[in-house]
Amino acid sequence: MQDSTSQFTIKNGLTSFIANKFKFAYSAVFALFVITSLVIFIYAPSYKTVEITGTEAKRSQVDENNAQAYVDTYYIYTTQIDKSFVLRNEDNWVYFKFNSADIQAEAQNVQGTTSVVKYYGFRSNILSIFPNVLTIEKTNTPVNGFSTLGYLGLCLNFLLFSYFAFKLIRLNRRLKASVALPETSKATLEDHS
Repeated sequence: MQDSTSQFTIKNGLTSFIANKFKFAYSAVFALFVITSLVIFIYAPSYKTVEITGTEAKRSQVDENNAQAYVDTYYIYTTQIDKSFVLRNEDNWVYFKFNSADIQAEAQNVQGTTSVVKYYGFRSNILSIFPNVLTIEKTNTPVNGFSTLGYLGLCLNFLLFSYFAFKLIRLNRRLKASVALPETSKATLEDHS
């Protein structure tokens, strides 16, 4: 009888300890949700109607020891209602974009006209980060905003993490319920030992 009571106490204490640590699990799930939402928001394409005002190619050396190790970075300068917007134009493995030179030529061809730029990323003055251009199309109809793919990704992310949060809440309730057994269950447990 003493042995079963001590096992019950150890199990009850361990279950209570785990149930009390669920706030860390909730925090981890919420932090992961915020991080994945930010990644989706940054890497999902967006559209902006702009007027291309200029282009530039900058060559930077990758390795100081090797004079032939360099990389070309293209920049596209635009305006949108008296606000400047600078875009980077580099190849990208995620989007299978390997035509930066062609996009740069297209930007030079449509210079001075209204165009829709499809891009991803954000501008950070402190970190010198520029959004990267995916496509440029000459148009007369303004298109601005986030892509459908981005909205779909954010919705799926929300549903996925809501499901995990729901499962964590149910598990936490079950653990807390198993800690506080009613008196009849305790009596039954003592009778069987």
